[in-house]
Amino acid sequence: GRRGSRRGNSGRSGSRRGSGGRRWSSRGSSSSSNWGQRTSAADGRARNYQKREAQVRQYQSSGIERSSSSNMRNDEDGRRRIVGTCETLEKRYFRLTTAPQPSTIRPERILKKAFHMLEDKWRENKNYRYICDQFKSLRQDLILQGIRNKFSVNVYETHARIALQVGDLSEFNQCQTQLKELYGIDIQYRANYLEFMYHRILYSAVTDSKGEFQALLRTDLSPGERKEKPIRYAMKLFSAFYVKDYYRFTQLSKKPPYPSNFLLERLIAEMRYHTLKTVVRGYQAPNLSLEFLSNRLNFQSTHDCKAYLTSCGAVLDGEELLAKRETLKALHPPIKPGGEDRKAGITHGFFK
Repeated sequence: GRRGSRRGNSGRSGSRRGSGGRRWSSRGSSSSSNWGQRTSAADGRARNYQKREAQVRQYQSSGIERSSSSNMRNDEDGRRRIVGTCETLEKRYFRLTTAPQPSTIRPERILKKAFHMLEDKWRENKNYRYICDQFKSLRQDLILQGIRNKFSVNVYETHARIALQVGDLSEFNQCQTQLKELYGIDIQYRANYLEFMYHRILYSAVTDSKGEFQALLRTDLSPGERKEKPIRYAMKLFSAFYVKDYYRFTQLSKKPPYPSNFLLERLIAEMRYHTLKTVVRGYQAPNLSLEFLSNRLNFQSTHDCKAYLTSCGAVLDGEELLAKRETLKALHPPIKPGGEDRKAGITHGFFK
């Protein structure tokens, strides 16, 4: 008969008590805790690529059961692997729909010849659609035979660098995902580890993924590696980009530790457009001179600055920009070439 106050489940203001006695909130998490979880379309394609790799390995196991013992080898971990017998250097990439046959797979010695041939062809003729197709076919043959050595690391690194030269973030992300696994196999494979960690940090800035950046620093880089020059540079660049410190970002972007590529160029373009909007909003002067804007936006000449402003839809009056309401309404990110890139097989991914 003790009269005590009880509170039912309905009075818990959006929380429940589970069978283990722990309380959990049924409310959605705040946007501030989830801002770093947004991913680009290139990230989605990388996940699809991992699924296709798993399917390739499944076909690989089924092909092992059908292959003769003369086309098999024992891996270092004791597993049976297919050994290809195809002698063709060039082979188009096709997604597997049936179990692979040794006669359609090139062995490692042929793959090395094909790789050197592709390097020469890329230097002579920048036909990216052809090069990308051949590299994807080469990577597929490596996976089917379970080849995970220095040669396979070299293949993925080379394809990733080529993808960055042309701005194909989808293929770059697929290569860096596989490189992350390969680097973990043997420390001898990590000769270019810092270079690709640098690229991954810039990629996380391009895709606006602070969570990925923090996870990379926490799990993939040791305290000593974080002190290396390329990593310190990338961390400072990410920080300046995140807080939109255009002056500091511009000074850093002038001296990158590696040759400039699409990732850095994309970050510069986003920062430049953000600065343009800030300047137009902040200055009370009716007009802004091209010389002033050229200095603020870090252009080498007023001609380049004028071409950029035109591509952004800015309202110009001779050598001046009209810093009025109509200019703000007309501004838009610079038009990016789309049709020509699609014809060349280049996928930039999605950007805000």
